[in-house]
Amino acid sequence: MQLSRYATVDVGSNSALMYIADRLQDKTFKRVGDVLSVTKLGRGVYTTGLISSEAMDRTVGVLKSFAGLMEDKGVVGYAAIGTMALRMARNAEDFLKRVKQETGIELEIIDGHEEAKLSYIGAVSGFDVRDSCVVVFDIGGGSTEIVYGKGYDVRSMVSLNVGALTLSERYLLSNPATQKELDELLSFADVQFSRVNFPDRVRLVIGVGGNVTTMASVKLGLCRYDPDRVHGVKLAVNDVIYQMKLYLSMSVEERRHIVGLEPERADIILGGAAILYSLLKSLRIDSFFVSDRGLRHGLMIERFGKS
Repeated sequence: MQLSRYATVDVGSNSALMYIADRLQDKTFKRVGDVLSVTKLGRGVYTTGLISSEAMDRTVGVLKSFAGLMEDKGVVGYAAIGTMALRMARNAEDFLKRVKQETGIELEIIDGHEEAKLSYIGAVSGFDVRDSCVVVFDIGGGSTEIVYGKGYDVRSMVSLNVGALTLSERYLLSNPATQKELDELLSFADVQFSRVNFPDRVRLVIGVGGNVTTMASVKLGLCRYDPDRVHGVKLAVNDVIYQMKLYLSMSVEERRHIVGLEPERADIILGGAAILYSLLKSLRIDSFFVSDRGLRHGLMIERFGKS
């Protein structure tokens, strides 16, 4: 049987991800590879408005490896997108040109609403939602996307400049962070989420993105990340509170040794947990499900699953 193999690339504020899959005859996808690399492209962008040369170097290097992997795996088509850091940075065009010149990858910057829509499509593809009222959220490095849908259809969405990397840089300045710093971050997040008109009678809440999948991995105590075990895990508010207190009690260096936590995410995981706690309070829910499928999977469905 002849298969078509595609790739999607998501260049976020904290990490770059690539998903490679074969499209089957029924227009569903079978995973071939899923790669994540922490690049921290958005480090400093919140304060300077610019992507640093170091962050550019790191990310271009990762994208070179992605391009090589696409060639090795026989990918026949790809889509590559950039999100919050590239929306904010004044030198984003310089970065796009360098990526094109050095890797051959054409990167498209999408707006917050498109990002939210694709995250929703990817997240619900892993659940039986049918006629359910669903909220999907994605806490990224530079922003948080919240999407409300009915079944597989998006009804409304919002994108907020509330990200684990940017708020960690803004508020969590000590190492280890102080309770006062954490309280200030929580207060800021509470204000942002209070402006969102959350729907009533939501049956299912799904969280996607590296912050929530990492917290699920920590809860499970995974020595090596396993997407099949993480997908579908239920996280309760008490799990979030426990991890938030754990990260607050440790320096960044100490957090790197927590089983289930990627060492490269140790500096922003407290910020991510705090944003998550604030969001769950605003949603008035006690728990949610973690999806390992997100933006890159939604992009695959949207660009290559319909023709």
